[in-house]
Amino acid sequence: MRKAALGILMIFVLQGCRESESEREREQAVSPSKASVAVVDGAAVVTLEEIARQKGGIATGALQAVNHQRMIRAFGVVLPIQEWVDLRNAYAAAKAQAESAQATVLATQQEYLRLKGLHADDRNISDRAVQLAEAVFRSDQARVQATREVSLSIERNARQQWGEAVAQAVLTGSPMFTRVTSLEEALVQVSLPAGESLASLPDTAHIQTSGGASIEASLITRLPRTDPRFQGITLLYRVSRKSFDFVAGVNIPVFLPTGDSISGVNIPAMAVVWWQGKSWVYVETSSGQFIRRELRADLPTSDGWFVNQGFSAEEAIVLKGAQLLLSQELLGQIQMEEGD
Repeated sequence: MRKAALGILMIFVLQGCRESESEREREQAVSPSKASVAVVDGAAVVTLEEIARQKGGIATGALQAVNHQRMIRAFGVVLPIQEWVDLRNAYAAAKAQAESAQATVLATQQEYLRLKGLHADDRNISDRAVQLAEAVFRSDQARVQATREVSLSIERNARQQWGEAVAQAVLTGSPMFTRVTSLEEALVQVSLPAGESLASLPDTAHIQTSGGASIEASLITRLPRTDPRFQGITLLYRVSRKSFDFVAGVNIPVFLPTGDSISGVNIPAMAVVWWQGKSWVYVETSSGQFIRRELRADLPTSDGWFVNQGFSAEEAIVLKGAQLLLSQELLGQIQMEEGD
């Protein structure tokens, strides 16, 4: 039973990490006699002989100190475009009704004035005809005012929800409105945690995908509202859908630059392995000895992640072959359990 469990676990590790065939071959070339696992101070230490290291293609590199612009982790949600579409359609319909009512009142006004003139000219028309014409004219005037109030109400609500700039862009059918409603761009509402502030509004926000990549979004405006879940400043960004496939309503992590610079190191994406829902990096503590260390992947960069704790400059991390070390570590742990 133990041997069967061992085989199943190894298959799961290899499949879950999607290794290439060449990586599988290198892993198979590392025999148990050339790799060992021991627990030191509660951490598993993987030791590889030099020949196993060479066959496994293990490559390391020293971390370099870098400065990184401080980021605030914010909460993003992809907005549906239907609200913009409905707002634009309702406003267009109200404007059309107002224009129609205005054209009608001009006609009834002219008719009323004509009949009023005839009545004044030796009473060539009855008092009742003039009164009816005036009643129609006054009714049409009231209708004009009512339709204007409808369009003004839509404008006021739009400004209250979206701010002046966005409201005008939507109501007038601007190029930005067209790009969003034609699905060229997506809208992302970004909320800061309560208590966080910004010296200035970041022109660019960094949206983190499920795969760890970073996508840039462009600022539209600060919204005159807040998300009741977070109670912080709320911003509106737009992002090209060419590299953005999130659907409306999805919550996504967003990072906003604050202007402050902090010191740390950059962990390349190629050095990271994923296990049990977490990201890990192998550090070479001494020649041929490796320890797996958790990476807090909160601050994505163009080629990996920036961290200012848990890793130090000049530490040697595994840049190539980390998946092999993970497999050897798990295998060694199972073998130690069998030996108990």
